[in-house]
Amino acid sequence: MIGFSRPLVQASTFFVLPVDTIKIISFFKLWMRLPKYRYGTGSTFGVVRSAMACKNSQLVYEKHSSLKPELIPLTETRLPDLRALIAVLFPVRYPEAFYSHILNADPALTRLVYADSHLVAVLCCGLDPPNDMQSAEHEPSVYIFTLGVIAPYREQGIGSALLRHAINTTKAMGRKRLFAHVQQSNTDAIRLYTKFGFVTKTIIPNYYKRIDPPHAVLVELDC
Repeated sequence: MIGFSRPLVQASTFFVLPVDTIKIISFFKLWMRLPKYRYGTGSTFGVVRSAMACKNSQLVYEKHSSLKPELIPLTETRLPDLRALIAVLFPVRYPEAFYSHILNADPALTRLVYADSHLVAVLCCGLDPPNDMQSAEHEPSVYIFTLGVIAPYREQGIGSALLRHAINTTKAMGRKRLFAHVQQSNTDAIRLYTKFGFVTKTIIPNYYKRIDPPHAVLVELDC
């Protein structure tokens, strides 16, 4: 996982499943969608496709080292893949309003990466505030809802390519700021943002509900 941010709606208006429950649901959702993983014992039993299920297991998976990421926009036919991947990568359960919003937003704000016919990475952004709600008191910004890559495809520049796209899109839209909330324990995500010049503005205690640790780091970049 690279990073996850806030849901589209306030925390009180959406339901958050316990992480263990999400693992079980995601395991079956992703059984036919994500690349295979196998247990390090060499046993042929227990083929796993769920990146969330892999997280707490001793697994061996093949690295895909030659992938040149092609960033493609979200379409309605790709929405089921997006739902399944987000359910696996992020412990926050996003409401249907979130998917409806990003599907109908500016196509440049969302990018997907496929490999071997599987969705392996995602970037979802939103405007803050929306175009029809801009004011002199609120600096026009772009917010990163989600940015994530499943484990076998990490460390290949996919997360960097997605983040670079977010930065370029922010500048192209004439918005001055790109920001995100990252779980405090997600040091890989914080390191990636720092690499691209993001600065930590503050730590927000108890930002996430039913997630441990619940604290979030607010990172932002002036564009």
